[in-house]
Amino acid sequence: MYEEIKEQMVDICHKLWQKGWVAANDGNVTVKVGEGKYLATQTGVSKAFITPEKIGLIDDDFNILEAAEGFR
Repeated sequence: MYEEIKEQMVDICHKLWQKGWVAANDGNVTVKVGEGKYLATQTGVSKAFITPEKIGLIDDDFNILEAAEGFR
């Protein structure tokens, strides 16, 4: 689900890192995909190494709705 958006997020994360606009592991990149639903990059992962599998679906309260095992 949301595979095309995840691929776009990966591309953006890599470009942000390449340009030096983000510190390696700091912060998250999120995209609103519906009412109260967001795709978010995994915490503690360098933007240089983000893959679609490291992007999860969360809600307004930061509950994980859909993600690979170990997502945080």
